[in-house]
Amino acid sequence: MSMEINISNPFIKFIAKIAKKSGFKVYVVGGYLRDKIMGIESSDIDFMVEGDAIGFAKIAAKESGTELSAEYKNFGTALLMYKGSKLEFSSARKESYNRDSRKPKVELSGITDDLARRDFTVNALALNLNEGKTIIDLFNGLDDIENKILRTPLEPQKTFDDDPLRILRGIRFASKLNFSIHPETFEAMHLMADRLKDKIVSQERITNEFLLTLATPKPSIGIELAYLSGVMQIIFPEISNLAGVDQTSK
Repeated sequence: MSMEINISNPFIKFIAKIAKKSGFKVYVVGGYLRDKIMGIESSDIDFMVEGDAIGFAKIAAKESGTELSAEYKNFGTALLMYKGSKLEFSSARKESYNRDSRKPKVELSGITDDLARRDFTVNALALNLNEGKTIIDLFNGLDDIENKILRTPLEPQKTFDDDPLRILRGIRFASKLNFSIHPETFEAMHLMADRLKDKIVSQERITNEFLLTLATPKPSIGIELAYLSGVMQIIFPEISNLAGVDQTSK
């Protein structure tokens, strides 16, 4: 499936102008495009830069008459808060994980590796600001948005093994977007749920994801998915035996 999209957001137009002038290849990626396709306008925008994202972000900050809000040199990422919008710039990269940590080893790469590392196909979309209006969709994310389904770009069990927090993010996205979770992806969530006990994800991050799920328009979706996947029994064992939920369903 292919799609052209018109972006009227002034911040994106501003960044596109800087990209063309500076010679950097810059893309809008992730959740902003997903939401835009669904008719939702967001003030949080992620940009992927082929090359030095922090260097490009510094140029953008200078052009906007402000300064970067944060730099994360280990991950090639910078944050610019500008007129109420959160603009995040990240270098295109590929990642590899040690099982004892969810912090990846990062290596500069291109757009294919960068989109492949994303958590779900609906977040693995990109728009090249240097060229045109056609969405880059390497993992059928547009079809998944149309069909309201969550899948991982790569093998789901490996995806959740690398970073177990993605399990909770998937539950939150399903609840927020009212999407279903692909059976293979959901089964992988169930199989990898124990990874949330391995202490590589802080309790603070786990609790925050759960609270974000509770703040979605229909949190009952996320709560049920958490039970049926076995996640709730792991993160909150003291309430894992609440009545009325079939915990054996998969």
